[in-house]
Amino acid sequence: MNVIRRRAIVARALGGSALAVGASVTAFLAACLPDTPIDVIGRSSVQALLWPLAPVFLAACVPASLAWQARPQEQTSPRPHLELAARYVGLLAVACAVVVAVTPIDHRAVIVRNLLLLIGMGLASARWLRSGAAWVPVILLSIITWLFGTQLGGEPEPWAVLLAPRGDDLARTASATVLAAGVVSLLVGIRTAQGGDRW
Repeated sequence: MNVIRRRAIVARALGGSALAVGASVTAFLAACLPDTPIDVIGRSSVQALLWPLAPVFLAACVPASLAWQARPQEQTSPRPHLELAARYVGLLAVACAVVVAVTPIDHRAVIVRNLLLLIGMGLASARWLRSGAAWVPVILLSIITWLFGTQLGGEPEPWAVLLAPRGDDLARTASATVLAAGVVSLLVGIRTAQGGDRW
């Protein structure tokens, strides 16, 4: 086995491990977090649901895992961007399936919607931000949503799509749009990457 192939195997293993950790934490939280509102830190008499934000942990691992998957040493086939995209989407699908499988049935629609939105954001961030900062938008959105996304009556703010109820049209549209942008960023980034910071 030559050096390039060994490095490719190691890179894939590291990328898969990052997703496995994110999926495990997300699955645990999705299954265990209470489905009743919890007091929001720093906001008197404001409560909000926390379980819809569980997908942030898997999505935050996307940039790191993608960086390992797309190491330049792997680019050995005639169409590496397509092969890499297909393999990575497959890994993400498995990770998401694990999370969905352990999520309570009543929460699955929201968890899937938020998974797709946050993963799309993670893919786009991995393309347009440096690898060390690509996880920040995913985490920052979740923190801001938790702290400021709920009104005094317990209803989510119109912009807080992560806390929107199942069937909310705006949240579904936002999820589909961000996911599409992330997939396009994935394809463009893999095709043009020369290594280094962006992947």
